[in-house]
Amino acid sequence: AWDTPLAALESLVGELAARDKWPPGPLIDLLLLRSRTGVYRVASIYSRLCRAVQRVWIGQLQAFMVHGSTSEKEPLADQDYTLLDGSVPSCLSIQTRESIAYVGRAIGTVKAANWEKQLPRSIAVEHTKMLDAVLPEDQYAFDHVIAEIRTTVSEWLWMNVLTQKD
Repeated sequence: AWDTPLAALESLVGELAARDKWPPGPLIDLLLLRSRTGVYRVASIYSRLCRAVQRVWIGQLQAFMVHGSTSEKEPLADQDYTLLDGSVPSCLSIQTRESIAYVGRAIGTVKAANWEKQLPRSIAVEHTKMLDAVLPEDQYAFDHVIAEIRTTVSEWLWMNVLTQKD
């Protein structure tokens, strides 16, 4: 009963070992692809691995989109808040990628400028909860959450940072 799942995992380990570095995007893509198999046990194992990797990636995404910060080790974006190649899975639309970069850049810029008004904690907590509730593999729900976060951040910027007097 375990021959097929163990052979699939051995194949995965071999593929992972063949590269020195696995950015999160290609790793999620690989696990999503491998989870689409007709063998239930193999699909189940790959799906669980993929969800675990996506959860770790969501944690990094929350740091970027909610706090405007990037990890020093394996960052999603560079110092000017541009998403790095391979930092997002290919299942994300171009609009979602742009929204992620926009929100991270906006929050990071306001935070770095030590502006008198910062994004309210209540909004940050709400955005964290929203991101906790979705995974990139559910493209529609994920795109919807990212669009909602972008809208909220944009409205907050217009009301608090980019005021008429400025």
